[in-house]
Amino acid sequence: MPVMDFPCRCLVLLVLTVLASCGRPARPANVPAEAVRIPEPSGIDLWQYCAMRETSVHCQIFNVGGKILNDDTFVPYRGVAPMSPSDLRIAPSGGTASVNLENGVVLIPQGDYQHIKNFLDWQNGLRPRP
Repeated sequence: MPVMDFPCRCLVLLVLTVLASCGRPARPANVPAEAVRIPEPSGIDLWQYCAMRETSVHCQIFNVGGKILNDDTFVPYRGVAPMSPSDLRIAPSGGTASVNLENGVVLIPQGDYQHIKNFLDWQNGLRPRP
């Protein structure tokens, strides 16, 4: 079995070192410390943060650079509205228009409810193409 020559071994070592040092970007300064990172297959993660208000749930969704993509009152698409802060544990899934909670509840922005509901219904096979 041939042994790799010195330049090949150096190249392999360099590639492995670079890959080991690569990681996901840190949370931007304007994203709340309690926000949950939502890993995306593309590597361009999102951050989601939700808090109870007097009678509603307010969520913010940020891109990897900290730009706010969604900032609205969120209401249930599926499941029951959270009743306490302990019901607001965000699961590391979802997207720019929905927040998935660990208890199975899916929240979507109230301001664009019907449009997003139609899309999720289609995505879940509950209606024809929107």
